Amino acid sequence: MRQIFFLIPLLLLGISCFAQDDDEESPTKFCNEEIDKKAMGFYVKGIDKKQYKKPERLEFLTKSLQIEPDFAEANLMLGLEIIVRLKLEEAPFAPAVPFFLRAIAVCPQIHSEPYYYIGFHYYEIAKNDSAKYYLQKFLEFKDEDTKKYGRSYDGEVINAKGMIKEIKKESSLKKGVPFDPKVVTGVSTQRDEYLAYISPDDKNCYFVRRLPIQSKDKVYASDKEKEVF
Repeated sequence: MRQIFFLIPLLLLGISCFAQDDDEESPTKFCNEEIDKKAMGFYVKGIDKKQYKKPERLEFLTKSLQIEPDFAEANLMLGLEIIVRLKLEEAPFAPAVPFFLRAIAVCPQIHSEPYYYIGFHYYEIAKNDSAKYYLQKFLEFKDEDTKKYGRSYDGEVINAKGMIKEIKKESSLKKGVPFDPKVVTGVSTQRDEYLAYISPDDKNCYFVRRLPIQSKDKVYASDKEKEVF
């Protein structure tokens, strides 16, 4: 897993950022109002933290998605439930990503968090183009509904900007400089020469040259070489 040294520790950001009361989590308006009633019933149970424990909620949300795979809110909430566990285990966010991808595919404006966690996931596995795309989407996300932002939003913004900065830095390093070697008159030969060093006054060049080992005691050619400084 890719190391991320500059990020604010996830646990310090508040792993309970989605362990809110049900009325705080419930969306003001559903992306699709024509949801199967049975699927909606499972969803309502799946977000009820007062009456049901986490394993039961996960089961309810899973059943809801089995009936309505494109139920954006159920995908979102299941992804967020999984994220809480992954943070506690300090594990990669990969298991939650498919649910987040489905949620924003159906309803791009459903919540800011999916973009952050998808981008974070791609950053961890060094898929920089995808990471930058989703992290930028997260930073550009705007909505008047405050329920569409997590409690740790400010810290996530710092993290997202940090990851994008690192991605840009890596991208610039990969570009490098054009490789256009030139023969140095009076120094270069057909032999292998390397580890060149120019003296501070630019008057002397020190390097290593590989030369064949020659012995007067042998009448046959040898392919052995030695390094001459």
